Amino acid sequence: MSLPIYQRVAVTDAGDIIPGAEYTVINENTGLAEPIYSNRAGSSLKSAPYFADSAGVIQFYIAAGTTYRVAASGGVGSYTDRYVYAAYAQETTTDQTLGRILEVGAFGLG
Repeated sequence: MSLPIYQRVAVTDAGDIIPGAEYTVINENTGLAEPIYSNRAGSSLKSAPYFADSAGVIQFYIAAGTTYRVAASGGVGSYTDRYVYAAYAQETTTDQTLGRILEVGAFGLG
């Protein structure tokens, strides 16, 4: 099964993009670094340190069921995204698997 993706632009509270920000991914429950991957299959583990791209984009894949935080910092400031929950999206608009995120158009039957 493919892994959920995290993809966001690191910005300060003032809205300034943090290009090339160095970031960490910490499991909120354990306080330890959480393994992240560079591909959806989870076959390519990323090695720390991690960096956003020149546009401040942070992108990685992480095991479903993980609650984590992403903290980034760079020349213009810092960014923290807390209590992010990694979940699988529905496979189809009628997928009823518990814990799945609703797909666009999945408004129920009937």
